[in-house]
Amino acid sequence: MHTIRLRNPWTADWLETLSPAQPRQSVVLYERKFHAPTGLEHCSVELAVAWQDALPAALRIQLNERSLPLPAELAPLLIIPISGQLLPFNTLQLEIELPGTLSRQSAGDPACPPLSTLAEVTLRIAD
Repeated sequence: MHTIRLRNPWTADWLETLSPAQPRQSVVLYERKFHAPTGLEHCSVELAVAWQDALPAALRIQLNERSLPLPAELAPLLIIPISGQLLPFNTLQLEIELPGTLSRQSAGDPACPPLSTLAEVTLRIAD
């Protein structure tokens, strides 16, 4: 298996959402653009998200403006098959509802936390 780490550059923007349980949860939209690796015609490709510590309260992932299916319960390692969904140039978006300890209100900081402090995102390619 070959692994490609999708490290920087990620852009990050705060989004606010209303939730009945928590009136103002903090949500960050992370976005990264990347070129598709070459030679994927006969390969299996997965997107892997390995959470560093706390799991997000909620998560939505889009690849090229299409929502990717997520399991009902998030786990420390999330693996999503994406074979056949990569374009020559791609946009990956992770909309993450942060745990309370990392919320915008508790952080008191206008800057979004870097994605690298929350998770490592990789493409996993197998022949």
